[in-house]
Amino acid sequence: ISVPLNVSALVEYEKDLNNQANVRDYIITFITDLAITTSNSIILQATSLVQLTQSTNQLTRATLMLISDRCYQLTVALQSMSTRISYENAQMASTQLIQCASNILTAVNGPLQERTIVLDLDSSRANTLPTDYDTDLESDWSNSNLFADGNDFSSSTIDKNRNIYYQKQLANEITNQTNKIISLLTSSLNIQLNIGQNSTINTSQTFMSLATISINSLSNKQIQQIDNAQFNIPSNININITNNSAISIR
Repeated sequence: ISVPLNVSALVEYEKDLNNQANVRDYIITFITDLAITTSNSIILQATSLVQLTQSTNQLTRATLMLISDRCYQLTVALQSMSTRISYENAQMASTQLIQCASNILTAVNGPLQERTIVLDLDSSRANTLPTDYDTDLESDWSNSNLFADGNDFSSSTIDKNRNIYYQKQLANEITNQTNKIISLLTSSLNIQLNIGQNSTINTSQTFMSLATISINSLSNKQIQQIDNAQFNIPSNININITNNSAISIR
């Protein structure tokens, strides 16, 4: 069945989407300057960032970059105080931080996967003449060959592909930073776990399970994941550490 496209409704939707993105782009500059003092301040700020990033189609590149950096800063702060706070606070903070990281990772890849529209602010910023245009002769921005589509050097093609270029750059940066965040959160939670204990973060978008076990119990061990998912560690696994050591599994 062919459904006619309501053009006016689509235009209104995109206008509202861009307005919301502009508001978030403005608000985030205030949130990222708050002091990080205690685990409670980390939880509060991380929770605010999760709320701000829930609408993943309304986040500009500038917003995503600031939030990713802030999420990383909060994670570093949490890891530095992980031996002095309760497991409950570490768990609460980690849950919010990994949810925030998941949101921004989803958001930055949305336009690249054509799941979300290109925001006007992103397109405008990508194609605005840089302030160092006259002095930086090797600037990517001015290299039309990077953005042309074969022999198509039209302004519309250049503008579109230049925006995609910067989106891909940011996606790579956020992916790397997200991996660092996960590693730091793993460290923060592992400090709280004794042998035989585990910690699970299970939200609408993320699932992470940590367990600390002894080497002696590793052989043939069955690891249970979300729902009915599981995997078995083989009996002939070879690890170059002593039998009385403990390892963490994520």
